[in-house]
Amino acid sequence: MGLCLEKSRTVLGGNQVQATWFPRSAGHVERPVQLYDSLLVVIPNVSVVIPTHGRVQHLRTCLARLEAPPGWNVTTFVVENGTSEARDVAECYHARYLYLNETGAARARNAGVEAAGEVEAVAMLDDDVTPRPGWLEAIVRPILAKDAEATVGGVHVVTDARVPRSYLGFYVDTSVAMDPERPFLAGLNMAVQPAAFRAVGGFRTELGPGALGVGGEDVLLGLMMKAGGYRIKAVLDAEVDHHVPFARFTKEALLARAFGGGRADGWIHYHWLKSEYPWMRIRIARSFVLTRLPGISFTRRLALVERYGREWQMLAESGKPRLADRTEVTAVGSGVKGESGSAAASPSP
Repeated sequence: MGLCLEKSRTVLGGNQVQATWFPRSAGHVERPVQLYDSLLVVIPNVSVVIPTHGRVQHLRTCLARLEAPPGWNVTTFVVENGTSEARDVAECYHARYLYLNETGAARARNAGVEAAGEVEAVAMLDDDVTPRPGWLEAIVRPILAKDAEATVGGVHVVTDARVPRSYLGFYVDTSVAMDPERPFLAGLNMAVQPAAFRAVGGFRTELGPGALGVGGEDVLLGLMMKAGGYRIKAVLDAEVDHHVPFARFTKEALLARAFGGGRADGWIHYHWLKSEYPWMRIRIARSFVLTRLPGISFTRRLALVERYGREWQMLAESGKPRLADRTEVTAVGSGVKGESGSAAASPSP
């Protein structure tokens, strides 16, 4: 069993250094060390992954506002798929550029984590968010302190028009959508311990932008990590601004997003939660009719469209092989095996 330097103490005098050594644990990553005259400093080694697709101006703003804590070893990866216009922007901000022929935000994030290698933590942003000062240190702090294997940060939706507050949750405004006691992962502002991320298989590429629905790959990752005994912590002071144009708040756009979100939920219900509902075709017909009833509020119509999308996708998946049983996901090094009811942030039926 190897030994590694986990923490250091200030010197006793002169150039002497007293250090504490601990056995290497599963998922441990070596940290770079700098030796000064009177202090041994362990340098955090982290990466940031930003998938991008056709939003170069937003990406430029995101990279310009991304700050590395002084003295940290930070590598930023820009992963582009489906377009080919972000290389110059990435290189301008000294980020490493990766190009994928295949589309999908989940696939891009997976590629970024693999490229990051054996770092202590990988933080993730979307290209249309702007991190606030201190974001990176805050989002990875619990992972570096071994208090969590995944974190999710605070999201503030910024738009160019006034919209009802309840609509902000469709774009993951955490003041509306997040219960800090029951956090779910959100790919636009989160971080993971790479060993735990890889142990559960990373993001499912069947879900998310560029694939099925409008999200869900991050929620499912959180469910898989919890089933594997891993800890997720909400760090709402790790804040980003999510820039959402008003065009994405029109009735047509919100209805499409509700249907897409429902489809992602349906995929998760069928393949992961193993949900079974009788008379599915009748349920779908009823939900469809309810969405067309006159006189119902738009908020109610959104909920019904989301339910219709979920039921529609569950019927579409019917008969297909499901994912491996949740209890087979095991935490590396912890020996904790997930229980069927351990997922704390499962979508509601």
